[in-house]
Amino acid sequence: MSTGIAPDKALDRIHKLLALAASPQEEEARTAATLAAKMIRAFGVTLSIGGAHTGGARVGDETPSTLMKPRIITSQYSGLCRTCGNGYAAGDRIQWLRGKGAAHTTCAWVL
Repeated sequence: MSTGIAPDKALDRIHKLLALAASPQEEEARTAATLAAKMIRAFGVTLSIGGAHTGGARVGDETPSTLMKPRIITSQYSGLCRTCGNGYAAGDRIQWLRGKGAAHTTCAWVL
């Protein structure tokens, strides 16, 4: 999403949109909440209580060094290995990278 807003002004805009999201006018509130959510995602804003983050890594928390490294996960779905083209079943351990697909753990990961 291209917001056209400088990052230093983004938080102020998000605060204003969140305040508008409490509007008694349903359409105005829905539109403001949707725009705030899009800006939060676009600028990578994270929310915390008291400045403490107690949870583990969340989607979107990846650093550039981890963006290119697949995770080892248990597949929720069956699919095809991006490396060898053979199938894997739901419940199998696989390598997975968001936006790039999945591969068997025994196959080399090729970008």
